[in-house]
Formats: sequence, C-alpha cells, structure tokens
Amino acid sequence: MRSSQPPPIPGWQKRLRRSNLLRLWVARVFFRSIPHGRYIKLKPIGYRGRELTARMPYQEALIGNLETGALHSGAITALVDQTSGAAASLAVYPPSMVATLDLRLDYLRPAKAGAAIYACAEAYRVTKRIVFVRCTAHDGDREDPIAVGMSSFMRNGPIVKNPLRRLFRKKR
Repeated sequence: MRSSQPPPIPGWQKRLRRSNLLRLWVARVFFRSIPHGRYIKLKPIGYRGRELTARMPYQEALIGNLETGALHSGAITALVDQTSGAAASLAVYPPSMVATLDLRLDYLRPAKAGAAIYACAEAYRVTKRIVFVRCTAHDGDREDPIAVGMSSFMRNGPIVKNPLRRLFRKKR
C-alpha cells in the first residue's frame, strides 16, 4: 500500500502563482497604498484570470453634476486608472511595479445617481516590457458601460523579488 505524500514543491509554486486570492490580497495592499484611492474609497472586490474588478461607492463629495447627481468624471478616471494599473501589475509573476504610459478613456454616458461604480480591467496582452489593459466602468450592468478605457503600462521590475523563495528553498 502506498502512503499519500504531499505534492512536489514545483506544483505548490505553480498553484500559488496562479492563486486568485493571493493576487486579490496584493491588489488590496496596492489600493490602500495610494492616498487618493483611499480618499475616494476604491476597493478591489474580485480577481479572476487576468481580470481585476474594483468598486467605488457613491459619495456626495464626488458629485460632478449637482442637478443630476452624476459622479465627476475625474473620480471615474481615477478608478479606471488604478484598477487597470493593478491588473497590469498582477498579470505577471511576481507582480511588477508599473507606470502608466497611455490611458484613453471614452465616456459613453453619465453614471446613475446613487449607484456604486465598478471597474473591470483585463490585461489582454503582456510583453517583456509593456502590459496592455482594457477596462470597462459600469454602475451595475456590465452590458451598459459608463466608460471604456484602453491603457498600456511599462513594467519596472518586480514589486518583491520572488516572495515565495524563502518558503521553497532547499535546506542544506
């Protein structure tokens, strides 16, 4: 009878690299480290594959049109930029520091008054130096977006050089 043995170390590394929960945790740390993101209460709420979803609650301080109660476009831009940057950072292993090279945002309609805004950013192409991201901002219905964005980010090296190295190094 064979005894059950734990899987080999490389399998564990592979699973940890792809762990959505670990990447969501890194995104939350990233979002908390940016002051304007904290001020407007941006929060990542999901990560799957190469797609990060973040939420910005409706706040009276961010109203851009007092007559309709629609949020200011600058707050939506900050949500899209920060969510896209986090998605670009998390698209590689280990996560990279990134800098925005280009951000294009097309506003399609005003946001509904009183509704939280969601941004879903997907890193659709990763090269050696550049990560390309598309992002959709909506207020609950992904099929009816408020804005769509396309951006590119320059990779500036890992945030932490192989954070799992100490866990998996061979003992001498």
